[in-house]
Amino acid sequence: MGPRKKKIHGMLKYGESNSVSRKELERKVGISDRAVRNCISSLRTDGIPVCSNSGTSGYFIADSNDEVDHFLNENHKRAMVLLTINKKVREGYGKAAYDYDLLDLVEE
Repeated sequence: MGPRKKKIHGMLKYGESNSVSRKELERKVGISDRAVRNCISSLRTDGIPVCSNSGTSGYFIADSNDEVDHFLNENHKRAMVLLTINKKVREGYGKAAYDYDLLDLVEE
């Protein structure tokens, strides 16, 4: 584990109520926002249950199955939205601009 990733991992606390904001991680580790997000992604890829959710403003290590499930469900919903958008853009690609309305594509 690299030094930045190790430092971020050490700053994360267990449980949603102990979440640490991305800005705080950025400031304390002295790296960019993108670097923080990359470290978080790498920790997750390593199998560490680093969670975040729409109800908190930061990251935390899951302290329960419910926290993991909530995180996974939110990620699944985001993934489904992105897949739907990809499908609609693919269907619309190559059509003349007057053949479709972008709002129609995203509202279906």
